[in-house]
Amino acid sequence: MTRLRERLERLRTGPARFALWGVAVALVAAPFAFRPPEETEPVPVLRRLLGPFANTAANVQWARADHAWRRGRHADGYALAASALDFAPDAPGGWIFLARHFAYERAAVEREADPALRRLWMQAAFDALDRGAATADGHGALSFERGVLFAYLAEVAAAGVVPESERPWRGTPDELYAEAARAYELAARKGDPDAAEAASAARARREELHAHDR
Repeated sequence: MTRLRERLERLRTGPARFALWGVAVALVAAPFAFRPPEETEPVPVLRRLLGPFANTAANVQWARADHAWRRGRHADGYALAASALDFAPDAPGGWIFLARHFAYERAAVEREADPALRRLWMQAAFDALDRGAATADGHGALSFERGVLFAYLAEVAAAGVVPESERPWRGTPDELYAEAARAYELAARKGDPDAAEAASAARARREELHAHDR
Protein backbone atom coordinates (compact mmCIF):
# COMPACT_ATOMS: atom_id res chain seq x y z
CA MET A 1 0.00 0.00 0.00
CA THR A 2 2.90 2.37 0.73
CA ARG A 3 4.31 1.90 -2.78
CA LEU A 4 0.88 2.54 -4.26
CA ARG A 5 0.46 5.75 -2.23
CA GLU A 6 3.90 6.92 -3.36
CA ARG A 7 3.02 6.25 -6.97
CA LEU A 8 -0.28 8.11 -6.75
CA GLU A 9 1.46 11.06 -5.14
CA ARG A 10 4.12 11.12 -7.86
CA LEU A 11 1.42 11.12 -10.51
CA ARG A 12 -0.20 14.18 -8.96
CA THR A 13 2.76 16.20 -7.75
CA GLY A 14 5.86 14.91 -9.56
CA PRO A 15 8.41 17.33 -11.00
CA ALA A 16 7.56 16.61 -14.66
CA ARG A 17 4.47 18.84 -14.83
CA PHE A 18 4.69 20.85 -18.03
CA ALA A 19 2.86 24.12 -18.69
CA LEU A 20 0.92 22.71 -21.64
CA TRP A 21 -1.24 25.74 -22.37
CA GLY A 22 -0.88 25.60 -26.13
CA VAL A 23 -1.54 21.86 -26.31
CA ALA A 24 -4.56 22.24 -24.06
CA VAL A 25 -6.14 24.83 -26.31
CA ALA A 26 -5.44 22.71 -29.37
CA LEU A 27 -6.95 19.56 -27.88
CA VAL A 28 -10.08 21.34 -26.67
CA ALA A 29 -10.63 23.59 -29.66
CA ALA A 30 -9.48 21.24 -32.42
CA PRO A 31 -10.17 17.57 -31.66
CA PHE A 32 -8.25 16.43 -34.71
CA ALA A 33 -5.14 18.53 -34.07
CA PHE A 34 -3.11 15.39 -33.32
CA ARG A 35 -3.48 13.17 -36.32
CA PRO A 36 -2.81 9.46 -36.01
CA PRO A 37 0.80 8.70 -36.96
CA GLU A 38 -0.21 6.81 -40.10
CA GLU A 39 -1.80 10.00 -41.49
CA THR A 40 1.43 12.03 -41.17
CA GLU A 41 3.98 10.91 -43.73
CA PRO A 42 7.29 12.20 -42.22
CA VAL A 43 6.65 10.84 -38.73
CA PRO A 44 6.99 7.09 -39.37
CA VAL A 45 10.21 7.82 -41.26
CA LEU A 46 11.60 9.79 -38.30
CA ARG A 47 10.57 7.12 -35.85
CA ARG A 48 12.23 4.43 -37.93
CA LEU A 49 15.39 6.48 -38.24
CA LEU A 50 15.55 7.30 -34.54
CA GLY A 51 14.63 3.80 -33.42
CA PRO A 52 15.24 3.42 -29.67
CA PHE A 53 16.15 7.12 -29.44
CA ALA A 54 12.64 8.28 -30.34
CA ASN A 55 11.64 8.62 -26.70
CA THR A 56 14.75 10.66 -25.96
CA ALA A 57 13.96 12.95 -28.88
CA ALA A 58 10.41 13.34 -27.57
CA ASN A 59 11.70 14.23 -24.10
CA VAL A 60 13.94 16.89 -25.60
CA GLN A 61 10.93 18.35 -27.42
CA TRP A 62 8.88 18.37 -24.21
CA ALA A 63 11.69 20.22 -22.43
CA ARG A 64 11.91 22.74 -25.26
CA ALA A 65 8.13 23.16 -25.23
CA ASP A 66 8.16 23.80 -21.50
CA HIS A 67 10.92 26.37 -21.98
CA ALA A 68 8.89 28.12 -24.70
CA TRP A 69 5.68 28.22 -22.65
CA ARG A 70 7.45 29.59 -19.61
CA ARG A 71 8.53 32.50 -21.78
CA GLY A 72 5.10 33.07 -23.29
CA ARG A 73 5.90 31.60 -26.72
CA HIS A 74 2.75 29.49 -26.80
CA ALA A 75 2.67 28.86 -30.56
CA ASP A 76 6.26 27.60 -30.49
CA GLY A 77 5.46 25.43 -27.49
CA TYR A 78 2.46 23.91 -29.22
CA ALA A 79 4.51 22.99 -32.28
CA LEU A 80 7.16 21.37 -30.09
CA ALA A 81 4.58 19.43 -28.08
CA ALA A 82 2.94 18.15 -31.23
CA SER A 83 6.30 16.95 -32.50
CA ALA A 84 6.99 15.25 -29.15
CA LEU A 85 3.80 13.24 -29.48
CA ASP A 86 4.67 12.45 -33.09
CA PHE A 87 8.12 11.20 -32.11
CA ALA A 88 6.79 8.89 -29.39
CA PRO A 89 3.02 8.35 -29.54
CA ASP A 90 3.58 4.99 -27.87
CA ALA A 91 5.14 6.51 -24.73
CA PRO A 92 2.47 6.85 -22.03
CA GLY A 93 4.31 9.65 -20.23
CA GLY A 94 3.39 12.37 -22.70
CA TRP A 95 -0.31 11.52 -22.63
CA ILE A 96 -0.26 11.31 -18.84
CA PHE A 97 1.40 14.73 -18.59
CA LEU A 98 -1.36 16.17 -20.73
CA ALA A 99 -4.13 14.58 -18.68
CA ARG A 100 -2.63 15.68 -15.37
CA HIS A 101 -2.24 19.23 -16.58
CA PHE A 102 -5.85 19.43 -17.72
CA ALA A 103 -7.24 17.81 -14.58
CA TYR A 104 -5.16 19.32 -11.81
CA GLU A 105 -4.32 22.71 -13.27
CA ARG A 106 -6.73 23.84 -15.96
CA ALA A 107 -9.81 22.25 -14.36
CA ALA A 108 -8.93 23.34 -10.82
CA VAL A 109 -11.44 25.53 -9.02
CA GLU A 110 -8.61 27.86 -8.07
CA ARG A 111 -7.62 28.33 -11.71
CA GLU A 112 -10.90 28.33 -13.63
CA ALA A 113 -13.93 30.30 -12.45
CA ASP A 114 -16.40 28.95 -15.02
CA PRO A 115 -17.78 25.50 -14.06
CA ALA A 116 -18.58 24.70 -17.70
CA LEU A 117 -14.98 25.32 -18.67
CA ARG A 118 -13.77 23.23 -15.73
CA ARG A 119 -15.76 20.30 -17.10
CA LEU A 120 -14.36 20.98 -20.57
CA TRP A 121 -10.81 20.81 -19.22
CA MET A 122 -11.57 17.62 -17.34
CA GLN A 123 -13.08 16.13 -20.48
CA ALA A 124 -9.85 17.07 -22.24
CA ALA A 125 -7.94 15.07 -19.63
CA PHE A 126 -9.97 11.96 -20.36
CA ASP A 127 -9.73 12.63 -24.10
CA ALA A 128 -5.94 12.75 -23.88
CA LEU A 129 -5.89 9.34 -22.21
CA ASP A 130 -8.33 7.96 -24.76
CA ARG A 131 -6.28 9.25 -27.67
CA GLY A 132 -3.12 7.73 -26.32
CA ALA A 133 -4.73 4.40 -25.48
CA ALA A 134 -4.42 2.92 -28.96
CA THR A 135 -0.63 3.19 -28.97
CA ALA A 136 0.50 3.77 -25.38
CA ASP A 137 -1.62 1.66 -23.03
CA GLY A 138 -0.19 -1.75 -23.69
CA HIS A 139 0.81 -2.21 -20.04
CA GLY A 140 -2.10 -0.30 -18.53
CA ALA A 141 -0.41 2.97 -17.54
CA LEU A 142 -3.10 5.15 -19.14
CA SER A 143 -5.91 3.02 -17.74
CA PHE A 144 -4.31 3.36 -14.31
CA GLU A 145 -4.18 7.13 -14.74
CA ARG A 146 -7.85 7.11 -15.68
CA GLY A 147 -8.55 5.42 -12.35
CA VAL A 148 -6.47 8.06 -10.56
CA LEU A 149 -8.55 10.83 -12.15
CA PHE A 150 -11.83 9.21 -11.15
CA ALA A 151 -10.58 8.62 -7.61
CA TYR A 152 -9.55 12.26 -7.40
CA LEU A 153 -12.99 13.37 -8.64
CA ALA A 154 -14.66 11.03 -6.15
CA GLU A 155 -12.76 12.64 -3.29
CA VAL A 156 -13.68 16.11 -4.53
CA ALA A 157 -17.32 15.04 -4.51
CA ALA A 158 -17.04 13.32 -1.11
CA ALA A 159 -15.48 16.36 0.53
CA GLY A 160 -18.60 18.38 -0.20
CA VAL A 161 -16.69 21.67 -0.24
CA VAL A 162 -17.43 22.43 -3.88
CA PRO A 163 -21.14 22.41 -4.83
CA GLU A 164 -22.04 19.74 -7.38
CA SER A 165 -22.93 22.34 -9.99
CA GLU A 166 -19.40 23.76 -9.78
CA ARG A 167 -17.37 20.55 -9.76
CA PRO A 168 -15.17 19.68 -12.73
CA TRP A 169 -17.08 16.42 -13.27
CA ARG A 170 -20.60 15.34 -12.36
CA GLY A 171 -21.30 12.21 -10.36
CA THR A 172 -21.65 10.93 -6.82
CA PRO A 173 -18.65 9.57 -4.91
CA ASP A 174 -20.20 6.11 -5.28
CA GLU A 175 -20.43 6.43 -9.07
CA LEU A 176 -16.97 7.93 -9.43
CA TYR A 177 -15.25 5.32 -7.27
CA ALA A 178 -17.02 2.61 -9.27
CA GLU A 179 -15.51 4.14 -12.42
CA ALA A 180 -12.11 4.29 -10.73
CA ALA A 181 -12.28 0.62 -9.78
CA ARG A 182 -13.23 -0.37 -13.33
CA ALA A 183 -10.32 1.63 -14.76
CA TYR A 184 -7.87 0.05 -12.31
CA GLU A 185 -9.22 -3.41 -13.11
CA LEU A 186 -8.61 -2.80 -16.81
CA ALA A 187 -5.09 -1.62 -16.00
CA ALA A 188 -4.51 -4.79 -13.97
CA ARG A 189 -5.63 -6.97 -16.89
CA LYS A 190 -3.13 -5.13 -19.06
CA GLY A 191 -0.33 -5.83 -16.61
CA ASP A 192 0.05 -2.76 -14.40
CA PRO A 193 1.71 -4.02 -11.20
CA ASP A 194 -0.14 -1.67 -8.82
CA ALA A 195 -3.57 -1.68 -10.42
CA ALA A 196 -5.12 -4.66 -8.63
CA GLU A 197 -4.24 -3.12 -5.27
CA ALA A 198 -5.60 0.25 -6.44
CA ALA A 199 -8.87 -1.36 -7.54
CA SER A 200 -9.22 -3.01 -4.14
CA ALA A 201 -8.50 0.31 -2.42
CA ALA A 202 -11.11 2.09 -4.57
CA ARG A 203 -13.75 -0.51 -3.71
CA ALA A 204 -12.86 -0.29 -0.01
CA ARG A 205 -13.12 3.50 -0.07
CA ARG A 206 -16.48 3.21 -1.81
CA GLU A 207 -17.75 0.91 0.93
CA GLU A 208 -16.36 3.26 3.58
CA LEU A 209 -18.34 6.14 2.12
CA HIS A 210 -21.44 3.94 1.94
CA ALA A 211 -21.08 3.11 5.64
CA HIS A 212 -20.63 6.77 6.50
CA ASP A 213 -23.84 7.70 4.67
CA ARG A 214 -25.93 5.04 6.41
